[in-house]
Amino acid sequence: MQDKATTTNSHGSVENEDKSLPRVFVRQLQERDNEVVRQIWSEAMLSHGLQQAREFVEKRYDDPTDMGNAFASFLGERKNFWVAVSLEEYLQDTAGTTTGTTSAAKIDPGGRDLAHEGEKVIGCVGGLFRDTDDLRRFCPHGKEYLKRDPGDEVPLWQEPLGIPDSARSSTSRGAVELVRMAVAPEYRGRMVVEVGQSLASRENEREHDTQPVRVTKVAQLLAEQVARYAQADLQSEFVVLSTASAMKQAVRAYEKLGFQGRLLVENVAFSARCEDLLRQANQNREAFLEVG
Repeated sequence: MQDKATTTNSHGSVENEDKSLPRVFVRQLQERDNEVVRQIWSEAMLSHGLQQAREFVEKRYDDPTDMGNAFASFLGERKNFWVAVSLEEYLQDTAGTTTGTTSAAKIDPGGRDLAHEGEKVIGCVGGLFRDTDDLRRFCPHGKEYLKRDPGDEVPLWQEPLGIPDSARSSTSRGAVELVRMAVAPEYRGRMVVEVGQSLASRENEREHDTQPVRVTKVAQLLAEQVARYAQADLQSEFVVLSTASAMKQAVRAYEKLGFQGRLLVENVAFSARCEDLLRQANQNREAFLEVG
């Protein structure tokens, strides 16, 4: 019989969670992740079976300024990219080993970094800063492909939250656009346990399973990462994005994460306050625990 969650707290954590749930953490993209994130993203887009999505992938898949080289394209000043990593393989490989035999610094004679060999990248997301001048444009840079109604003269993300004027306070500037978010098919909608990034903390969480952990979903973790980056690193109050309206699952997912949408001809322009996304994340965790 599996051990199920028995005690919860107000932060969406459990004291004794289901041991079968995958352990997942989010870290910054590394160059060695380029190919796997390109595959995860393209497969997620193509899974919708839409010509619009196929054309979007074809334009960006090999583009060296886009997913053709995500590491070079999305890491830099006022932009970032992250991956969600599952430790299922690592935990299975080390379950029978003696405590401490695997460490973050362990390298085999062939030069392989053994600490990363059990990691499995299962999702990705990017965050790009947009200043208020760009947000004020009818068509922000790079969004020329979005079809608009003839009478629509409103900046892309102005409704319903008043961006960009509401993004020009003395304590907030601009917004961060969430881009290229995707989750591997076997992890979509699946509950996971969030753990720390360092290998030492991962071993500690595995060995001391009475400490509080957070039950969540991969898309939730990725969206939270973008919101925290916008808020803490760039002092931006908002996260924005656009997606095809025909991608019904994606549209519903963003709404559940806390985004509000504005319907265009073939797309939805989503926006949300960072604090609302983080608040919704905690509420979602509580809901995950109730159904788990």
